[in-house]
Amino acid sequence: MKLKNIIILLLAALLIMGCQQTSQENQAPIQEGKKINGAADQDIARNLEEDIFNAMKLTINGQEFEITVYQNETVQNLMDKFPLTLQMDDLNGNEKYHDLNFNLPTKSESVHYIQAGDLMLFGSNCLVLFYDSFATSYSYTKIGHVTNADELANVVGNGRIEIKFEVNK
Repeated sequence: MKLKNIIILLLAALLIMGCQQTSQENQAPIQEGKKINGAADQDIARNLEEDIFNAMKLTINGQEFEITVYQNETVQNLMDKFPLTLQMDDLNGNEKYHDLNFNLPTKSESVHYIQAGDLMLFGSNCLVLFYDSFATSYSYTKIGHVTNADELANVVGNGRIEIKFEVNK
């Protein structure tokens, strides 16, 4: 009887681990520079290249920043509205936000920790660009991450700024 319980616990643990891995894979940002070999893997590589082609770019005070995007419905719907030039206000000395005049589909989740360079959606229409890292209890829909976020805080400065969002060609 004990052996049967141990086997059931092991199978349950494996099932849970498999579900967590699948969930993480579905939300992983598109990464550049992956080397993929083999015939089936070449199709995957081609799909990744297409997704990278559709990555975002933002321009602040003439300086361009690339954004690695997540593969989700929110990103696709947002990019369908590009190019967008938005006046973004400062909040708490760590983020710039803009209330869009349209709603986007959401898949909000508790992110626990914000990284400088994160681009997220709060609610269904508040676009947020974070330029500082900190812990949070808020939930957001992930959009992407600025790949070269080191200079972001210096470029955005204090107060309201204009940011142009477009498809990175």
